[in-house]
Amino acid sequence: MKLKQLLLLVFSSFLFQTISFAQDKAADSAKQRKKEMMDILYTKPKAPVKTIGIYLYNGYQTIDAMGPYEVLSQLMGVKVFFIAKEKGFIRNQSGLKVQVDTTIDKVKKLDMLLIPGGAAETFMQTQDQAVLNWIRSIDSTTIYTASVCTGAWILGATGLLKGKNATTNWYRADEMMTRYGAHFKQERWVRDGKYWTSAGVTAGLDMSLAIIHELMGDKYTQGVMLNLEYDPAPPVTGGSVNKTPAIVVDMMREMYDLGLKPLITKYGKKSKVKSQKSKVKSQKSKVKKMKRDAMLVMILLMAISSCQQQVKKDGADNSGAMQKDTVFVKTVLATNKDLACGMSVTADVADTAHYNGKVYGFCSPDCKKGFQSDPETYLAQ
Repeated sequence: MKLKQLLLLVFSSFLFQTISFAQDKAADSAKQRKKEMMDILYTKPKAPVKTIGIYLYNGYQTIDAMGPYEVLSQLMGVKVFFIAKEKGFIRNQSGLKVQVDTTIDKVKKLDMLLIPGGAAETFMQTQDQAVLNWIRSIDSTTIYTASVCTGAWILGATGLLKGKNATTNWYRADEMMTRYGAHFKQERWVRDGKYWTSAGVTAGLDMSLAIIHELMGDKYTQGVMLNLEYDPAPPVTGGSVNKTPAIVVDMMREMYDLGLKPLITKYGKKSKVKSQKSKVKSQKSKVKKMKRDAMLVMILLMAISSCQQQVKKDGADNSGAMQKDTVFVKTVLATNKDLACGMSVTADVADTAHYNGKVYGFCSPDCKKGFQSDPETYLAQ
């Protein structure tokens, strides 16, 4: 009987210790999981992005702006807000009004700027120099500058995408990116340095997730995706020119052409004419400069020849007497060099000229005449 009691006591003690150990282990595991969760939530961003501005204008495409707004708002401690050229209601393509209280003249700096796309109204933004100048100014200090869909047209019009890899809405994508000096890439989204561009509309969601992934890593991004239940499952294959039947692509292209092609053609011609005028003006300027340089060379050669003749005459005169028409002056010269021929001169020179309150010496009257014909040119040499 005593042996049974002893065995029961030993067994009970062992069972108690086992349960206690399991409980301690479970508690430690729970603490570790809690720590891992907190580490994910408070991941330190790779870059200090604190302000994200999304530029809105009448006619913007809704998801181009609202999709990134919702995704990027998942970044903790980051302010995401809308900006417009003028304060008030901004309408999307369908007339939905959004109140925007922040204007471009009040925003001088952003960590990230995002430009959504649209249709005809978007193209007209490419002609608004006030907007383009503001984007250039903001871009000078951004960590990231991004566009969604045809927003790349606006960004491209600033010149900031020149020489960069970029993507945009599929409609005339290569043509439009080439117009702005960018290299079109048929991708869902493209990053080239600080510049992020996405294909049309919903691609802005993927690009925004990619930006979060760049800043916060895998697990934080997966948390955002789960929060949004981002797990696309379209009922049919499509969504890009490569996955859509040719007849559907042609149909959509013709629909887009009705609203956009006239604008693209009209302003494309103006751009070409402006470029041609600029080239002609540049060529005329070059020809004018060449003629001017040639004239200066001729004057210089004549002056040197005159100086050489003067030196020969002075050498032939053994008495050292000067020609009757030569006048010596003693004065303080602005420079010890003949500005026409480059020869050294002293206070005792053959001729002088006064210009802007200063006295310049010349070895001969011809050099003086050359200088007087265009003083600024000689002084600039």
